[in-house]
Amino acid sequence: MHTALEGAVNLVSKVVKARDPCTAGHQKNVSRLATAIAERLGLDDNRSTTVRIAGLLHDVDKVSIPVEILSKPVRLTDLEWSLIKRHPIVGYEILRDVKLGGPIAEIVKNHHDRINGSGYPEGLTVSELSLESRIVAVADMVEAMVSHRP
Repeated sequence: MHTALEGAVNLVSKVVKARDPCTAGHQKNVSRLATAIAERLGLDDNRSTTVRIAGLLHDVDKVSIPVEILSKPVRLTDLEWSLIKRHPIVGYEILRDVKLGGPIAEIVKNHHDRINGSGYPEGLTVSELSLESRIVAVADMVEAMVSHRP
């Protein structure tokens, strides 16, 4: 059962990677960094595994965004930006009924919310965000900053 779950998670991650080659490896890198943060913070194995899987799946919703927007090398229009800001909700909708052993769908939905309420899609603050969501958010931001991509 564990092997099948791991295979399914890796398959979905590869599908997203194939859809958006500009960020190839991003989900895997986010997963590795998030897992390292979780372990450094002393999270138990179940929570660390949840963070690892959420890192691999945090951009599953990219399958719903046109490739032209994902790879656009210039500033997005307001309409394009509104589609991007919706992507965590789409990820949540894709994952919410899938039993992955943790609150993966919630983490995916909240990985662009920021502790001061300035993020999206819900503008949640630190007291409303799980530690796992905050870990994936930090890993996602760091990985995006150090990567060369649109």
